[in-house]
Amino acid sequence: MATISVLKGKRGVTYQAKVRLRGHPPVSRNFKSKTRAKTWASETEAALRRGEAVTNEARKHTIEEVVNRFLTERPELSKDPVSALNWWKHEHGHRRLSEITKPWLVEVRAGLVGEPVLNTQDGKTYRQGAATANRRVVYLAAALGKKGALGWGWMLTNPAAGIEKLPEPPGRTRWLTDEERERLIAACRESGDQTLLTLVLCALSSGARVGELLSLRWRDLDLTNVMGTGTIHTSKSGHGRTLYFASRALTALREHAKVRPITEQGRVFASGPSGRYPYQYQEPFRAACKAAGIEGFKFHDLRHTAASYMAQNGASLLEIGMVLGHRSPETTKRYAHLTKTHAKDLVARVLGEKLA
Repeated sequence: MATISVLKGKRGVTYQAKVRLRGHPPVSRNFKSKTRAKTWASETEAALRRGEAVTNEARKHTIEEVVNRFLTERPELSKDPVSALNWWKHEHGHRRLSEITKPWLVEVRAGLVGEPVLNTQDGKTYRQGAATANRRVVYLAAALGKKGALGWGWMLTNPAAGIEKLPEPPGRTRWLTDEERERLIAACRESGDQTLLTLVLCALSSGARVGELLSLRWRDLDLTNVMGTGTIHTSKSGHGRTLYFASRALTALREHAKVRPITEQGRVFASGPSGRYPYQYQEPFRAACKAAGIEGFKFHDLRHTAASYMAQNGASLLEIGMVLGHRSPETTKRYAHLTKTHAKDLVARVLGEKLA
């Protein structure tokens, strides 16, 4: 609901337009003209109903300012979100927050699909897919969210939140054979980078995402029991969960703990003795894969490897999803074919006996 109030002061009469809408804090602005005040109030109420940000702060600040501050306050972010947010800054940094709308974001995202992009690692040009376009909007939503512009009071709503994703092709599922796994572990050990070795073993044991492992602090670990555990407070799915470290992973963590920073606030996998910044694993991992003769393998495939090992050894899809922290059962279905043999054996052994 919009109201117009007349204010009398030393500089004469001004008209204050105020808009109140359920679910939003009040928004107001003063004008010399009553007509302009009414126009602004009408436009502002309509914008709020569309879910757009219309505060004075939103008019003051730009996407570039949001990205700069967000990246400064979140030094732990990995390469992907940093790259995506820098893209927004370079391509649309001049745009004011008040000008960001859902229709505009959908239009920008649609234009990304099929756009050529140069891969600096191999020098080849690739066409961007729906997954890349979706992630760019997701990362912008994070920068505009509660830990970003929304939390700073620069916006009333987050126009990038809740945008339905473009359909994506099925994700690739690559995992290590037993022989490949031992070759990779040996290559990590021979590299002399014990942080890399520990990180790889923990990824294989827990099935955790690399971002989750890099976010672990020493205070989050319990290495005193037969099975080591790590607490993830917030994951990609929006929920916390427990990671489990067994056998060689637990042994490596215990050895790694002997040279950790004094502070418990420090990261388990850090790039320096302060423990403030996350460990830069990309180059050492690529070098280890090359030394082990393993091609077409990414660090995230260690997560697929852990899931595949569980499936091949009798774990149900529900159990695999619980360990990996999947939000939807649909995500776990990529491992369904690996559980079919186990299901057949289970029926033959249990139900076959009961019905004999």
